[in-house]
Order: sequence, then C-alpha cells, then structure tokens
Amino acid sequence: MRNIFIIIILSTLSVKSQVINYQNFNNEVFNKILFNKVNDYRKSEGLDVVQHSKKAEIMVSKKNTEKMVSDDILYHVHFDFADKNLQDEMDKEYEETMKKLNLKKTGKMFLVTEEIIAMTWNTSTTYEELAKTVLQLWINSKPHNEALHTMFGDKTTPGVGSCYSKVGKNGKIFYTFNFFSRKN
Repeated sequence: MRNIFIIIILSTLSVKSQVINYQNFNNEVFNKILFNKVNDYRKSEGLDVVQHSKKAEIMVSKKNTEKMVSDDILYHVHFDFADKNLQDEMDKEYEETMKKLNLKKTGKMFLVTEEIIAMTWNTSTTYEELAKTVLQLWINSKPHNEALHTMFGDKTTPGVGSCYSKVGKNGKIFYTFNFFSRKN
C-alpha cells in the first residue's frame, strides 16, 4: 500500500513538473492544475473553494476559449448563460455532486457571476510554472482579483467553477475561468 501511495505522489509531481511541449499541449492536465491553483489561492485567502463542473467547462469555458483562439484576440465572448440546455445539464451534475458531498440541493438555477480570462505566450517551462504565471496575472489585475475574492457559495451550497485553456497562433495560450452561483 505504501508503494502505491509513493507512486501516486511521484506521478503527480512528474505531471506538474513535466516540461511542456507546446506542439502537444495537454490542456486537460493543465486545466486541472490551474483549477486547483485557483482553489488553493481562494482557500489561502479564507474563501470558499468551488466545485468543478465538467458540463460548464465544455459548454462555457471551452467555447469561450476556442472563440478567442479562433479570433486570435483576448476578449470576453458573449454567451447565452440562460441557455436552458446548459442550465439543465449543470443542474443534473450539481445534484450528483451535492449527493456525493452529502449536502442538500438548494437554489433554482446557475448564474455565471464572474469570468476571468488571460493570454500568455509559451514561455513557461512546466505546467506548474504556467499555472502560477496565469494565477499571478489574475491576482495582479484589480478586476480579476476582485473576482477571485468573490464568495460563490454559502454555508450550505458550494459555488461552481470551470476553466479551459488552449494554445493558439504564434505561441499564444488563452485561458478562461468561469465562476457560477446558485440563484434561489
């Protein structure tokens, strides 16, 4: 059992410290590292952590990031956050998460309360270093830092988050992080 635990720790460390091949960027690995960095920062600031939503990642963060990559410009993409399909999918996922956490489902629908975006060039060596760079950009930006310091949950209901990253043209990497709250 101890050997399995050591292997898990070593594999986790090796992924985080893995040298990035930008021609074969592993955004799935990076998105998890960035999501955890944001939650670690929020926790260090005495704030709630947000629960990851795969549905929101695919239906919101990924779409927005891919649009920025396609247009080759950093901007907040207009998206219909009142989309019934998005609401239904997130609600199902949320209900499952609340059951796993042994919490009671509250609220009627999700609202995107904040979106933070960034763009960097491919200068970081590891996924860990890149996640620290992106988080530091958001911390140094007053409106992004305010979003990072917003409470998205309450005592009975955790907030929800999603993020996505993608390499674009000329070595640019685009990032979107969305925060969601429940509307009662």
